[in-house]
Amino acid sequence: MYVVPFSKALPNLRNFAGIKIYIVSVCWAGVTILLPMLNADMEIGIDVVYKFLQRFILTLILILIFEIYDLKYDSSYLKTVPQILGVSKTKNLIYGLLIPFYILEFFKEGYYPNQWFINLLLCICIALFTFFVSHKQSKYYTVFWVESIPILWLLLVLIF
Repeated sequence: MYVVPFSKALPNLRNFAGIKIYIVSVCWAGVTILLPMLNADMEIGIDVVYKFLQRFILTLILILIFEIYDLKYDSSYLKTVPQILGVSKTKNLIYGLLIPFYILEFFKEGYYPNQWFINLLLCICIALFTFFVSHKQSKYYTVFWVESIPILWLLLVLIF
């Protein structure tokens, strides 16, 4: 929906400088956390809010990794995070966002015993992908490896 034009003054939300990643993150968190809960007529309690925030942060992190790679393709008027902060500070932002992503697990009421370990492995993996990402890399680095992080998360949950 963020590519649908609203008016001549605001062609679409995708081209509205600086907010695309937040819109996408809210949409992903909403579709993967809130919609299933609403569809099942389940109560949206504090545990769901923590899961929503965690999913929002994870999606934001993964998008930021893609934005570092896309730096060579993005128009300067988009004002992406790497364009504003630079690659090094964007990587530091990602590392910083991994902390609340990980810590939120310990606030959940429906705590799963192995989830702290699974999320720790996930954070380590994301940190490594972040360390090695560059706008000079092949598209397969982000398209395949970074996109596979949610699949890795699922596999870790199934294994542990």
